[in-house]
Amino acid sequence: MLPHVWVNDSEYINGSEKKAANAIVVQFVEDFLGEIFLQISKIERLTKILKLLANGLEIKGNTRKRINELMKQIPDASGLRRLSFLR
Repeated sequence: MLPHVWVNDSEYINGSEKKAANAIVVQFVEDFLGEIFLQISKIERLTKILKLLANGLEIKGNTRKRINELMKQIPDASGLRRLSFLR
């Protein structure tokens, strides 16, 4: 289980926590690239990685900062540009 903080944690409910909880979440349906794409044999490694990531991913350090900035741009992007932020 990934460490997390949500607004329903007791510290937020009783008002003892002064910081605001926030999160950036990227979700997509299993066939977001089409029904056949993940069945291609050369994509097998990607399929395995996606299955491992089904429960989430914790990113730390400088990589976390870089990815955070990229993820903030996703809502304003569209089409392939939006997908490219998930590189």
